Amino acid sequence: MAITKFTIQKWDYSKNWDVSELAIKIKKQEDADFSAGSLEFSLTEVDEGFTPSNGDIVEFQWDGNKTFKGKIFKVGYDSKERFECLAYDSLYYLKSEDTLVFGVTTAQERFTRIMKIIDKPFKIFGDVQITKLPAEVFDGETYFSMIKKSLESIWKMTETRFIIRDDYGVIGWYRSYGRWQSSVTVSGLLLGDGSLVSEWELNRSVEDLYNVIKVVREDSDDKERKTYTTKTVNSQASIERYGRMQKHEKADNDANDAQMQNQGVQSLNENNREQRVLKVTAVLDLRIRAGSIFSIFVQSLNDIGIGQKQVFAKSVTHDFGANTMTIEGEII
Repeated sequence: MAITKFTIQKWDYSKNWDVSELAIKIKKQEDADFSAGSLEFSLTEVDEGFTPSNGDIVEFQWDGNKTFKGKIFKVGYDSKERFECLAYDSLYYLKSEDTLVFGVTTAQERFTRIMKIIDKPFKIFGDVQITKLPAEVFDGETYFSMIKKSLESIWKMTETRFIIRDDYGVIGWYRSYGRWQSSVTVSGLLLGDGSLVSEWELNRSVEDLYNVIKVVREDSDDKERKTYTTKTVNSQASIERYGRMQKHEKADNDANDAQMQNQGVQSLNENNREQRVLKVTAVLDLRIRAGSIFSIFVQSLNDIGIGQKQVFAKSVTHDFGANTMTIEGEII
């Protein structure tokens, strides 16, 4: 396993340097929770006339795989004449802020509009997302926030998770998993204590669990009195196990009783869950990225009743020097 391409091109395209023999401590980080992917690296020697600068274009390939393409946003230089560089991929531009008004549209249509605004290459992978979202105004928010809120709404409505990530300069839209399993981000890999995994840690928590959802609609608001309509949805089995934990939500003023009930059911499905977070250190494999699905089987987990499971990789760090990857994932 080795570097097959590592170049830094000046932001004005005037020069292009091959740094594959100079780079050390190379790490790629990705997070499925709407943040830009990054590549950090050090350059141990400096050729005459070569100085990396902010805005320079980085291309990195590992074993022939197109692994990272982006721009340098941070450069350090120390007494050992060593450069420390941090580059981000195209998702970085979704940090820009704007005010946008969306009509009744799908999340995919909102994504497409934003991509055209930031003028970055993009591609829709897999099937088309068709669920419509109500009209919405985003005032002074980042594009990341707009996309995140739209996809969270889709998750609540359909229990289907969509992700976005950078594929060597092209921002991709993927369906990760949900009610109908997608093959787009399923890696097909089975990790375990007998295969690739060196360390792991499992944490299970109900600290953020709610098993009673109270949905309230304000019917009138005058100086004399206020009137409300309330719908309550709960899980008796969860209450008996953990105790009563209630979440209060407001309904739209024009929501009818059926819509309020549906809001409560959706919220209960989302909030009445034990969170199971798995941290894994394993041999580096570029098929696992943030947003990927992989399977894991560890005998010690099997001994306590947790057999082979699928895991959604929330964040992934590939350490090319150590030939390892660190994954924080959610058991699904």
